[in-house]
Amino acid sequence: MSFISRAHVQLEVQEDALLATNISSNPVYVEGEALGRNESRKLRPKQVGIALPSLSPMSAMDTIMLQHWKLVIAVVVSLAVITGCLVELVKQQLISWVDRQPWRSRMIPLQRNMMHNFGYSKSTTADETVIVDCYCFVIAICSHHLVMSLALTPVVVLGWDSAGSVGQFLFYAGAVGDLAYSTYDSVQITLRAFFPVSFKCLGVQLPRKYFIVMVCLHHMLSIMLTLPMILYYPTLRALHVLMWSLLVAGGICYLLSCYKFSLDTQSSLRDFLRYKAASNHQSKGSV
Repeated sequence: MSFISRAHVQLEVQEDALLATNISSNPVYVEGEALGRNESRKLRPKQVGIALPSLSPMSAMDTIMLQHWKLVIAVVVSLAVITGCLVELVKQQLISWVDRQPWRSRMIPLQRNMMHNFGYSKSTTADETVIVDCYCFVIAICSHHLVMSLALTPVVVLGWDSAGSVGQFLFYAGAVGDLAYSTYDSVQITLRAFFPVSFKCLGVQLPRKYFIVMVCLHHMLSIMLTLPMILYYPTLRALHVLMWSLLVAGGICYLLSCYKFSLDTQSSLRDFLRYKAASNHQSKGSV
């Protein structure tokens, strides 16, 4: 036997020994049959199982939410009603406060122009109470955004596992809370845009442009993706950071806009510098 032949036989013996060791040490292969050299060392599917990588076990909360998804939807709908009531109550308190402020007259024309950008007609914005209502509504919903972002913060800062059960619960609460607001706002915008006479109690008629921008292009993303993502990918780091950053950016930027509308940039240098600082912060936050 030549040197090459002896080396080849020795290599095959070592491979057989290694295969036997792997089969005996892996319980998946205990019931499999030893395969000969003539079978090209291929594992027959009927004889030997295939070891799959183990997946991290789901938390108890994930399992409950997946098994009772109908209950989760019912909770979201209930929270949407509660969120709507709270937002309206806070808005009424803000309206009473704004009406007493000396900068109210400065805010009116700026807020009116903002509303025109969203499709409001000049006849609608001729009523200052409508302008103040919209201004205070923005403050209320931006405050809601920031509160929900605070609930997401432990998971964002510490990570999913390190945040523990309390941090994970807060993450779910913040995500579902934001979804509840999106649901409430989508419903009330739709009713005011298409059925203004029947739902005068909700406010003035909203333009179709506002419906397209806010419901179709803005809220639909949250409504369609939040539940599937937190049910199937609750540990995804990118999801945590994305949800938190969007809520913080939206809340801070629009609150700063409301703050800028109250500043006297014509006669006060200090207010002018504050306005520039707020605008600079908004531009950095939107990048």
